[in-house]
Amino acid sequence: TKDAEELYAHAGRHKEWLDTRLNRGKGLDKLFGFHVADGREATPEDYAKAHQKGGMIMLAPLKGQKRFHEKVNGKYGGDASRMRDVSRASVAVRNPDDIAHVTHALRKLGMTYASRPNDRFENPTPAGYGDVQLAP
Repeated sequence: TKDAEELYAHAGRHKEWLDTRLNRGKGLDKLFGFHVADGREATPEDYAKAHQKGGMIMLAPLKGQKRFHEKVNGKYGGDASRMRDVSRASVAVRNPDDIAHVTHALRKLGMTYASRPNDRFENPTPAGYGDVQLAP
């Protein structure tokens, strides 16, 4: 929907859908045994556990309403349908070869590539960061 209020009203339900597929004993946490940082900034201890377990699932809280509206109105000219990160999470893996396994598992859990995928995996940043974006 292009309507910001309608989109944000459904964001909580989508967040639950996303978190269930990544965590809660039904998703990636069960499949891969990754460490989970739920709704908070990852700490050095989280990164140490993630290194031991081969990866980490970082479940972020919903984007705040103020920032949501700033982004919709500023970056997207009022078109809320262009928002891609109201409900969000990240999965970090230790070994780049694991990305294909995680991506395959996420697709089996109902995710698809984002409508406008970026190419940071094929063309990482100068610091070496690369990613793949998936969406429900």
